[in-house]
Amino acid sequence: MDHHGGYGVGSTIGLKVPSGVTLLGSGYAGRLIPVGAGATGSRMIQNANSGAGGDTNITLCNLYIDGGGTASTDYGCIRIDCAVEFHNQQIRIEDCTVVDWPGAVITLVNTHGFSVSRNVIANPNRGGIICRLDTAYGVIAGNVVMDGKDDCIAVLANSSPTASGTWNAPTEISIVANTVSEAASGPHTKSGSNNGIAVHGLTDSTIVANTIRGAGSSSAAVNKANIAIIDADPDLNGTTFYPKQLLVAGNRLKSSYFHGVFLSSDGAEDITIRDNMISSPRWEGISLQTSSATALMRNIVIAANDIVDAGSDDTAFDRDGIRCQSTAAGGRIEGLYINDNRIARAASYAVNVMSLADITFAAVNRNVIHNANYWSSSSTNDAIRLQGIKRFQVLDNEITDERVIDSPGGQHPYRPRYGVNIRSGDLGHVGRLFILAENFRSAPLKIDPSVTKTTNVGDHKTT
Repeated sequence: MDHHGGYGVGSTIGLKVPSGVTLLGSGYAGRLIPVGAGATGSRMIQNANSGAGGDTNITLCNLYIDGGGTASTDYGCIRIDCAVEFHNQQIRIEDCTVVDWPGAVITLVNTHGFSVSRNVIANPNRGGIICRLDTAYGVIAGNVVMDGKDDCIAVLANSSPTASGTWNAPTEISIVANTVSEAASGPHTKSGSNNGIAVHGLTDSTIVANTIRGAGSSSAAVNKANIAIIDADPDLNGTTFYPKQLLVAGNRLKSSYFHGVFLSSDGAEDITIRDNMISSPRWEGISLQTSSATALMRNIVIAANDIVDAGSDDTAFDRDGIRCQSTAAGGRIEGLYINDNRIARAASYAVNVMSLADITFAAVNRNVIHNANYWSSSSTNDAIRLQGIKRFQVLDNEITDERVIDSPGGQHPYRPRYGVNIRSGDLGHVGRLFILAENFRSAPLKIDPSVTKTTNVGDHKTT
């Protein structure tokens, strides 16, 4: 024990915990403090068979670890690891506190059956809780990660693409009721340097009831968000894992430097984003992006979300409540459902399906939109703009605006041009809109003459 009352742990060897052992701390009174700067690649606590066949039934509980005074950002705090062809099993890391750690705090590699729960991580310089390679069948719940400077919680399937061997996609992980915040950086003082929660190639899992403040980057890394859902990088065999069967629901997301929820994929399937409250993202509330000309996403549901002030803190004010775009012509989506959302004060469009989109079917129904084009100085933005959809429904949307005249030069100068603008497409039904005509610069509804098979089902309430 040192003169501050903590226990020093050597930075070269650290503590190696074998199978069947519970390491039970006594909280702050028995806090652990690293001795030395921490060699690159070393860890304070790791499992005994980390480079071989892995370990089973390890519990770390009620530890208090103070990382202050160490220097290397490659010095890990807690890491459970094994060779790529094996698995660690039945791992619990619960009720621990880690403050001011210079590297990654909790890392699980090739671990099946785990609980990382009720931990408090303050001011980590790298990732807070990280799952790598084939990590599955576990829960990340009730943790607090404060002032993170990298991903606060991350699931990275192929994070070591140079590793030999093969592995499966991460699956069946519940990320529930965590509270995370990114450290302030850059001009957007409510943001951090990376994602709040990032999942790469994750399948059959849930991201539910988390509270996330900040995230993003003051650099050009526009793929950052409160919650980011992305493909996993290819391994040595060229295998890419795509996110599939994910539920993202009931999360409270605020003040992202870029997006609230960001989904970018070449092959995502069955992704449901619903019942989230998203406020003041600097860019889009929800951004959906096919990432190449060969992309094919299927069955994407964006439903019953509250999106407020999307893009209000971006000086360009060219940001939308919900945006769907392709980075290259040819990227496709089979089944896009944007229903029952409430979108207030989007900087530009409330719902924007952009020109390179190639969508087999889309439904944009029962959305409530108020004050679209609220922060933009453009006079040509719409409340809902749809392009490139082969078959579509746009029914029962309510679009209102508090402005009945334009105020060029004012803070909120222009009403939306159209309530609904069908720019291109094929076969569709549009109608039963609740719209006041004076809320729009041109008209409540515009269907381009090239969209010859679209039926206006009428019954517009325009007065």
